[in-house]
Amino acid sequence: MSNSSRKAFGKRLSQEMTEQGYTAPRSALGADPKPLKEAAGVRSLESARKWLSGQSMPKPEIQDKIALWLGVMTPWLRDGTEPKYRQQGANEPAANYSTISPDAQSIATRFDALPPALRGMVEQQLQQAESFATACSAITLGKYKDHQIAAAVKEAQQIIQSGALDEFTEAKPKPGTTKKTTKRHA
Repeated sequence: MSNSSRKAFGKRLSQEMTEQGYTAPRSALGADPKPLKEAAGVRSLESARKWLSGQSMPKPEIQDKIALWLGVMTPWLRDGTEPKYRQQGANEPAANYSTISPDAQSIATRFDALPPALRGMVEQQLQQAESFATACSAITLGKYKDHQIAAAVKEAQQIIQSGALDEFTEAKPKPGTTKKTTKRHA
């Protein structure tokens, strides 16, 4: 990849992240590399900085992750090819949710109405919830050996501590307390 291609990639990436609020006020990069590192699933903050500055480009599979997270098309992020966002074409049928339950239809319709950037965030939350559920069920069913259980418990604890599941769980009162409710009058 040429130096100009890397620079252009970094500029598009930084600009899109900044537009979506991922800013680092005191950084010459403009965008904050920390959420990029997390979204890309890489360990190195330096890699994210290099992508933003145009010093290097991530592998294609990581470009796909970043594009999904930002809600943009991978070709646009990689080389500026339009369209920036996925558009439903004239030959593309509208989504048909008639074969799923009314609750699932409601969720799918609301998901379709989200801006592309928020879709990526919702998908990440769902992936974390699925990982948590998989680890819990494997532990419960005894599918793991002792060292695997320890790793699964650690992963589940990290997911819980990150707050990723907060939106999926109801706040429950502490034992010995009662949940306060307020009555609304019409």
